[in-house]
Amino acid sequence: QNQTSGKNMGRFVNYANLPNVLWDSLFVHFGLGMPDEREIERMREVSNLYSKQGGGQEVTFFHGDAADKQQRADKAIRDAANVFLRESFRVMEHLSMEQSSQGLL
Repeated sequence: QNQTSGKNMGRFVNYANLPNVLWDSLFVHFGLGMPDEREIERMREVSNLYSKQGGGQEVTFFHGDAADKQQRADKAIRDAANVFLRESFRVMEHLSMEQSSQGLL
């Protein structure tokens, strides 16, 4: 919550919309202004790098692996995630879409 205005400034963002949602709406939403083309290009370049790579290693590029991880999880893990997390994810996705359609994202 914003200390000055009392408004809730947080936003739900679908991971699939990254990184474009940063310059498409989040920068302006959080009062950071609109980045210029050079800044956006640099963010695009950096967002393609694998962020969990240790220092001193050869640079590797990011590739989404969520589907692979879900497939490798055993059935008990997938079932537990479905029971305990499905509704939370459904609500967050709804809020993300609602905020986006209202121009909040």
